[in-house]
Amino acid sequence: MRFFLWLPLSVLLVLSSAAASDLSWLGEGEKLTYTLSYLHVVAGTLELSAQPEGDNLRLTMSATSTPGFSRIFPVNNRMETLLSRNPLSLLRQEASIAEGKRRFSEVLVVDPATGVATRTRDGHDKGQVRVRVPVLDTLGAIFALRSLDLAPSRAFSLDVISGKEVLPLAVVVTGRQTVKTGPARAETFVVEPRFRSGGLYKNESQLVLYVTQDPRHIPLKIVSRLPFGSLTATLVEVSPPWQGVVEWQKRETGVKDYGTETR
Repeated sequence: MRFFLWLPLSVLLVLSSAAASDLSWLGEGEKLTYTLSYLHVVAGTLELSAQPEGDNLRLTMSATSTPGFSRIFPVNNRMETLLSRNPLSLLRQEASIAEGKRRFSEVLVVDPATGVATRTRDGHDKGQVRVRVPVLDTLGAIFALRSLDLAPSRAFSLDVISGKEVLPLAVVVTGRQTVKTGPARAETFVVEPRFRSGGLYKNESQLVLYVTQDPRHIPLKIVSRLPFGSLTATLVEVSPPWQGVVEWQKRETGVKDYGTETR
């Protein structure tokens, strides 16, 4: 249940450094808190935060299972990513993974000057990979897609380090959909990150994000498709409060769903 470790197009709009560095909406930073549910059972909590640090940006992700779900499958994952802001590109990633009996710590360091990324796991060298700036990790890619000019039928390409490879990740906006969370509803873009496999982009994504249509593109819901069922993260708190989210949280029910657009 590695929420951020899982993850025919005609034209791809390549992400530019100018588009990626437009983060004026971030202000002093943000923290997004989600409940995680699996097969309609609350399984844990997911927290995503972003904090500017001078010319850099620090992202953190933590996912922990509830005491009840931990009896079945305990999860205590944490990932911290440091990105340069212009261009938005990976500098360092630290991950601590604890899922069931699987436990390890990993560090990934990118040297922009040499274009080399070095990975270590539990203190042991796991090799190097050549990269071309800008490049991202999975957590950085989830954040970066929020800076894009999203609209239905648009698609973008990001270079993402995945294991021992750098893979193109297609970010496809498949349509619009009204998302209901409790008594509130909001209009969202449906965004699907798709890794290329064997020269082709997968038609179905393992990860689907429902992001607000305002400039901040806050993910209200994130769905990860699994072999058996799906894991869903539902936004429950934004800090500091963002007016766009505050407004939709206050709305009453009764708004019709748009449904997903097709191209």
